[in-house]
Amino acid sequence: MCRGPADHSRQPVDEDMLKLRIESGDAAVAAAHWEDAVYVAAGHDPFELAERAVCQAAALSGGARPRREKIMPPTLDVFGWCTWDAFYSRVSARGLHQGLATLCRAGVPPKLLIIDDGWQMTDVDKKYREPPTTRMIKEQEMLREMFKNMNLEIENSSDEYLEAQVQLLYRGLKDIAPSSSIGMALATLTGDEQQTELQRKVKKPKKLPATSPSGKKSGSSQMFGMQPSRRRSGSQCENLEECLVDDGKFDEAADLSNIDLEGTTFTTSEILEPNSRQEGLVTTQKRYDAEGLEGPRQRTTLVPRQEAEPKDAEIVQDDRPVWSIRRALTVLISTLAQRLAGGVVGLGTLAIVKFYQYVVDPAAPNTWPTRFFTWAAAGPIRSPLLEFFANSGDFTRRLTGVRANAKFFTPLAGPADYFSGRTEDLGAVVKSLRKSFGIEYIYAWHGLSAYWSGVAPASEAPGMAKYNARILFAQPTPGLAEIEPSMSWNPSVISGVGAPEDPAVLFNDMHSYLASSGLSGVKVDCQAGVGVIGSSLGGGGAVALKYHNALEDSIRNNFPGNHCINCMCHSTENLYRHRDTAVARASDDFYPRDPGSSTPHIAACAFNSTFLSALTQPDWDMFHSQHPAATMHATARAVSGSSVYVSDFPGIHDISLLKRLVLPDGRVLRALLPGRPTRDSLFCDVLRDNRSLLKVWNVNPCNGIVAVFNLQGSSWDRVRRQYVVHDASPPSLSAVVRPHDVESFRSLQQHWSGPGSSSNSSSDSSSNGSTSSQPPSEFACYSNQTKQLLRCSMDDGFPVELAGGQAALITVAPITKHSGVEFAPLGLTNMLNGGGAIRSMEARQSDNGSSSLTVRMDVRGTGELLAYSSHQPDAVYGGERGMRCLAYDHDPASGQLFIELPPEGLLDQTVSIHF
Repeated sequence: MCRGPADHSRQPVDEDMLKLRIESGDAAVAAAHWEDAVYVAAGHDPFELAERAVCQAAALSGGARPRREKIMPPTLDVFGWCTWDAFYSRVSARGLHQGLATLCRAGVPPKLLIIDDGWQMTDVDKKYREPPTTRMIKEQEMLREMFKNMNLEIENSSDEYLEAQVQLLYRGLKDIAPSSSIGMALATLTGDEQQTELQRKVKKPKKLPATSPSGKKSGSSQMFGMQPSRRRSGSQCENLEECLVDDGKFDEAADLSNIDLEGTTFTTSEILEPNSRQEGLVTTQKRYDAEGLEGPRQRTTLVPRQEAEPKDAEIVQDDRPVWSIRRALTVLISTLAQRLAGGVVGLGTLAIVKFYQYVVDPAAPNTWPTRFFTWAAAGPIRSPLLEFFANSGDFTRRLTGVRANAKFFTPLAGPADYFSGRTEDLGAVVKSLRKSFGIEYIYAWHGLSAYWSGVAPASEAPGMAKYNARILFAQPTPGLAEIEPSMSWNPSVISGVGAPEDPAVLFNDMHSYLASSGLSGVKVDCQAGVGVIGSSLGGGGAVALKYHNALEDSIRNNFPGNHCINCMCHSTENLYRHRDTAVARASDDFYPRDPGSSTPHIAACAFNSTFLSALTQPDWDMFHSQHPAATMHATARAVSGSSVYVSDFPGIHDISLLKRLVLPDGRVLRALLPGRPTRDSLFCDVLRDNRSLLKVWNVNPCNGIVAVFNLQGSSWDRVRRQYVVHDASPPSLSAVVRPHDVESFRSLQQHWSGPGSSSNSSSDSSSNGSTSSQPPSEFACYSNQTKQLLRCSMDDGFPVELAGGQAALITVAPITKHSGVEFAPLGLTNMLNGGGAIRSMEARQSDNGSSSLTVRMDVRGTGELLAYSSHQPDAVYGGERGMRCLAYDHDPASGQLFIELPPEGLLDQTVSIHF
């Protein structure tokens, strides 16, 4: 439990004993006696027991209401796209249009967009705002002086120098697990390099524009000084110029669904107002100094060069050959020297990183490496470490404004527009997204602390003076430091966290701005980090309660429909405070570049859901559709009962896989409950014992599902504190799926009360809609892996064999008997959770006293519909008004009845089967 200001945790002493540890996190909050420290309960049904105990502990600890009493947001039932693993913090308005366009054109239109980290106005503290750093400038000056003594002039650019450092670092960092502490600190650097690789993968060759004999581009439009085309407002655009109206501004009525957004390196601000190109950074710096907004970061590669006109070329000509031997030698030596110097500095930095990776990071708590680095981080290397954090990631950045940054000043603004000095217009971006792609729900990311290192104080950002933020230096509790020693030199510890005086004011300002811009809700991340600053605010439990009450009130006031995803919130001081919000992440991040994390992610989601599902709908996070583990993750999302959303880079998708999850209108066939491990999986080590498969159960309106996974081979290493592949070739394993693995079916006979009863199944699932007077004793089981259908009793088994990294999904449907016909609805075979396509079913005898029977099923989706039927039907109808004759095929030996639902047909229709 987590009653009051203290956090409680259990630690093993030996095989038969647990130790309770109580820590407030604040030395000023101490006591010799704590009431309501532990809640103990027992029962025979593990799922009923977990729900009852967790809900009671939450009620006593922080006031979180049970999941069954909360409003579920409608985003759970639609397909989504999240920008994080696609763009990381380089997300922009243009990137949003790119990602949505490629998915919509492929026939899997997202209805939910999550704008992840990167939209906010943030910055590091003033001391670290001017890259290249002082050290780099001094190194450049040393190089320049050396060349001067050689009568050679160094090129006035640090591109080669910086690029050599970054490239060397990136090559050396590829073997660092993204889930490790150093991997997290380097997320921005490695993420940007990965994005560059992805851009090369999808980039199409561009034809050069035609030129006139004079060298000028032909046509009436040029990138600089161009004349905006005259066009009718509101029509569809296919290129940038067509999105401008007569005054040269962006046309908000433009349809961007077919626009070509690839390739251009010019910023939108330079295109719309070319004269402002030279003034942008100066204007931005002045505005930054006046208002405390994000300062510019000069980078030489961001400003495109304008080709000189012939007459301009004549002015700069002299008698010297442009490419004389001396000039060529100077450039060559300059380039090589810069790259060599950059490489040397990069190598030195890499050596320090490798020392950390192999000596400090895996060291046990309270050993010399961790004690040494804790001392050094607080003393001699604190300043270099903060400089490193400032240049390699976002964790020391603070919020400098509640509005969006300049990457969202028009729907076509890109990453480089961050430096343009323009005022955001997030509302126009949202309007464009909704118009062009039919997006229904748009969320924006922010931290529970506003941003990773909180809110900038007035001394760093005058525009934030309203929130009276103070920099608080976190002190990890001994229990936390034992689990993760790197918390002792975490950015929140050495840089501090900016804590607003009243988080309720901050949340309301931020959320009301987002709502007024047309957004639907928020994803609230880094929640577990807030409790760490409790060392200065009366304890972790107390500060978490304060922040969560403010968050919950703001969500209720600004986002009707309970639109919120809680994220990285797995300490009970957070979970027990989710008073009304109904969705919470069930695991660590999905790490697409960390092979060792793919299978533990699924295991963590499944097992954590046993606990979390009492209070929230567990969210199984995003995934990549084109990835070695994509099919396994897609199967996991199908059985999870959670939202289905991907973070694909634009243009890199497995569309055939996505179409097994997503209907043409953007809806998904979501299971009704949180997916949880079956009883016989609850106490198995499905990652390391080399014998156990993980089975996860769930229910649909008319059947159940059991997903089976071979997750052996990798796991979280508690000593090295990262995901580790311990067996690259895990063995094939087998298991048996039984109908009673679907927990709701265990009580089916007990609760069956005849035709039309609403209690034909457990209270946690819905009725199968049957009019049979007898409870089912047998079930039809269908495997999407082998395409095999078996008839099983409650305790009979459906054998499953899986190689390492494989998954299968078994649909289990009760067989009911009507007028001598045995029937079970199984669903669409072309969908992963095809059983979810059958929304309801009823069977009725003819009113004229004959033995004829009609089975009606309300079906969502198209493709191949499968049912078990002991008899061949006389006719099958569907389509609009149920008048269209549908093709079908029946196999009397297996009982398989296949019905073809044409792809051009209705997505929601009633299928009538006549016997």
